[in-house]
Amino acid sequence: MKFGAKDYFEEDFLDFFADKADFLEVQGLRNHNYDFIKKYKLPIVVHAEHHKQGSNPCDPNCKTNLVSLQNSLKIADSVNGKKIILHPGKLNSNGTSINHSIKFVKKIKDNRILIENMIVNNEIKAPCADPEEMKMYLEETSKGLIFDLAHAMISANYIGADRIEYIKKFLKLKPMHFHISGQDLKSLHDEHRALHECDIDWYEILRMFPKDAEVTMEVSQDVKKTAKDLSMIRNVVRKIA
Repeated sequence: MKFGAKDYFEEDFLDFFADKADFLEVQGLRNHNYDFIKKYKLPIVVHAEHHKQGSNPCDPNCKTNLVSLQNSLKIADSVNGKKIILHPGKLNSNGTSINHSIKFVKKIKDNRILIENMIVNNEIKAPCADPEEMKMYLEETSKGLIFDLAHAMISANYIGADRIEYIKKFLKLKPMHFHISGQDLKSLHDEHRALHECDIDWYEILRMFPKDAEVTMEVSQDVKKTAKDLSMIRNVVRKIA
């Protein structure tokens, strides 16, 4: 199992993990120069902008969807990146729909794009929070899955489903990448806490993942905490093996 560190745009943070992590993940923010990531010898995963950053594939009136994704494609191209993570969008009352998201993604003929499972709770309604809907979306768009553990746990909590069984349903879709983050087991919110500062049984979770899984730690941007997380999670994997 391989583990990567993620940062949005902090060169010092990525520098620290360049000789410690197995890969790095960056957020493909527009109006930022990512030339500095070319110096890293590690593989680079690019996460495209999401609705909080001005992109929403569910919204046919969002004029930035294509330029935002093209920016991430360009960043990935610059470092021969093999994976580009995309949120399918957010649903609201302004004409948004999963069909608009599918239509947009189908037009992008790039097999590096992976679709992330989303959240449903009191604040967010998004497509692909349900395993069956996720399966349909992937089949319609011919894209792969990036599985976000916290998103699945939050959605399971919200609908009252068994968390482990909900996770297993997503894993049956054979994710090509994974996100993990610290989370209160009963939380309905995406907390992105340090892995060692939560009550998740990481042994129980990671033994369900494929042995060759590539896993991004979407955690605190505190270098010391993230370094501790990396050491801790690798120790868990050793026990599984």
